Amino acid sequence: MKKDRLLGQLQTLRFRLHALAEARGSLTDPEVLALSEEADRLIVALQQLQRDELTIPDKKAPRL
Repeated sequence: MKKDRLLGQLQTLRFRLHALAEARGSLTDPEVLALSEEADRLIVALQQLQRDELTIPDKKAPRL
């Protein structure tokens, strides 16, 4: 499922971001910011998937 893959990517990115921020000693380091922006893009994609899940009726569910 796409959502599971995105969640896995976000988790991996989160660990990388934490390690990089600690290694650089700064949250404003350009590489830290670039990785943070990548995480933001994944978060937005996940939010869009969740929104779509809520707004697109399930084809299997009976309509009332």
